[in-house]
Order: sequence, then structure tokens, then C-alpha cells
Amino acid sequence: MVQSMSETFTTKEGFCRPNISNHLIIPFTTKEGFCRPNISNHLIIPFTTKEGFCRPNISNHLIIPFTTKEGFCRPNISNHLIIPFTTKEGFCRPNISNHLIIPFTTKEGFCRPNISNHLIIPFTTKEGFCRPNISNHLIIPFTTKEGFCRPSISNHLIIPFTTKEGFCRPKYLKNHLIIPFTTKEGFCRPNISNHLIIPFTTTKEGFCRPNISNHLIIPFTTKEGFCRPNISNHLIIPFTFTTKEGFCRPNISNHLIIPFTTKEGFCRPNISNHLIIPFTTKEGFCRPNISNHLIIPFTTKEGFCRPSISNHLIIPFTTKEGFCRPNISNHLIIPFTTKEGFCRPNISNHLIIPFTTKEGFCRPNISNHLIIPFTFTTKE
Repeated sequence: MVQSMSETFTTKEGFCRPNISNHLIIPFTTKEGFCRPNISNHLIIPFTTKEGFCRPNISNHLIIPFTTKEGFCRPNISNHLIIPFTTKEGFCRPNISNHLIIPFTTKEGFCRPNISNHLIIPFTTKEGFCRPNISNHLIIPFTTKEGFCRPSISNHLIIPFTTKEGFCRPKYLKNHLIIPFTTKEGFCRPNISNHLIIPFTTTKEGFCRPNISNHLIIPFTTKEGFCRPNISNHLIIPFTFTTKEGFCRPNISNHLIIPFTTKEGFCRPNISNHLIIPFTTKEGFCRPNISNHLIIPFTTKEGFCRPSISNHLIIPFTTKEGFCRPNISNHLIIPFTTKEGFCRPNISNHLIIPFTTKEGFCRPNISNHLIIPFTFTTKE
């Protein structure tokens, strides 16, 4: 139980001073707008306002990020909701019931779904349209540019669709599925069983046709490389093979989430089971000593990131000119992003602590059971 926290806020020309109770995730980023919510406990409330306004009437147990530029976002929100709103030239005013996660992003399109309860429905429309017939317990993000995405969806599904010049119309979608499809010039039509999470991001010059069993999460992204893993069941295996001058061919066991992105660096970890290991190397190196049950994304440009990691951790690291070597206990989610600043927190267990420092500093005194993202965009 946390009654007071170190207030870390990113303000340029705006203000952000909330009245915060315990168990909160409160990132605040204000430029020319204002962000002063009346917040109860157990909330995740990121607010980002530029020329718009964001002043919701928020009940408890909510996650409400708001991002407004030239549009408006003032929902009538019940409890237990996650409602991020992003409007530019469109509009986003849903009729929302309880237990929902509804992010909306509209530019020149429209997004006004008929939503039942227990849904996660992000919608992103540019020149296309996205108006699904949605049942309950669904997660349905839709992204259409010049293509179309109108699936016949059963319940308990997570179906994000992203079409540019290709097509994405899967056949035989059973329940309890997560099926994101992203096609540009290739095609992505898997043979899907139940209880799967199968995102496919294919094909510019490569190919992506996996042999997939059930209970899998398999995103594939190929440009000039290849992605044909030998996958067992109960796996989460995202592969992002952006190979230009580097190589990325892991030895993968089961129960893994392994996205790999290499440009000029190398990424060949010694991976045990139950891991989530995304690696992104440009000019740096990323070879951690990894135990099991970990989620370790690494992003190094000119810095270095070699943590001593215990088990059950989610540790993304992003270093440019700074350094990021935390003293980390178990059960943590600790993303670190340092440019010219430093980020070395004294962290207890059960935390999610993203840190982003440019010219400022990020050294909070953090208790347990918190999710505290910090964005220090300090110029003056």
C-alpha cells in the first residue's frame, strides 16, 4: 500500500499535479494542455495533451490514457475500464459499458462501434473502414489503410488486422484466438487451431509460412531474411528478422517469446525455456546471461546493456549515450531508456518501472506493487 510517491512529471508549458492514491500507474506528459484528474486508487492514468483537453470523470480500477491533438476526447466512463483515446481530425465518443479496454485512433476515418462489455477494442482507420460485429470478451484492434478488414468474429477472440496493399481475410476462426495479420505485398493465410495467438507480419522480399501447433503466439517479420522455425506447442515466438548486415538464428526451446531484430549488431542468446527475449542491436551488443521465466528486451545504440538478471523478470533496456545497469530483484518489469541522463533506481520487487531520461535524472524511491512509467523530457 502506497500513500505517497515521488512525483515525477514531464511538463513543458503545461501542468500535471494529480492527487494520487496507492497502486497507480500515472505517467503524465503535458505540452500545451493540462492534466489534472481526480484519481482514485488502482488506476493507470497516462495523459498526453497537445492542443486538446483531457479531463475525464474517472472511477476506480481504471486505465485511462488520453491523447488529443485537434480532436476531443471526453468519454462517459464506468469503472474497471482501460480507455486510451487518440483523435487527430476524426472523432471518438463511444458509448462504453464496464470492464472495457477501448483505445480509439481516428485520422480521416471513423470509429463508432456497438460495444458490449468485457471488450478490448482499439480501432485505427485512415482511408479504410472498420465496423465489426463484435460479441463480448473480445480484443479487436483494426488497422485499415487501403485494404479492408471485416471478419466474422466469434467470442473470446483477439483479432487485430492490418492491411495495406494485401488482403487479410482468415477462414476458420475458432474461439479463444488472437490472430493479428499484417500483409504488405505478401500473403498470410495460416491453418489455425484454437487457443492460438498468431500474428503474422510478412513479406517484403522474404517468406513466412510456419508450421503451427495450438496455444502459440507466432508473429513473423521478414525483409531480406528468412523465418521458418521448428515450433512446439504452448509457445510465444515472435520473430522479427530485420537482417541487413547481422544475423539472427536462435536455438529455441518451448514456451518462449523470442523476437529478434538485428541490423549491424549480433543477437545469439543462450536461451532456456519460458523466456520472452526480444533483442534489438544497432551499434552495441546484447548478450545477457539469462535465467528462465524472463522477458528481456534489449535495445542498445552507442551504450551497453548487460544486466545481471534474476528469474521472473521483464527487463527492457534502451541506452543511447547513457548507461543502464540496475540492481534488480525478482518479479520485476524494468524498462530503462537513457540518452544523456542516468537511470539507476533502488527497486523493490513486483514493480514495472520504465524510465526515460534525456537531460534530466530519474532516481525514484519506489515501493512494491507499483507500475511507474517516467518520461523526463526536460529541456529547461
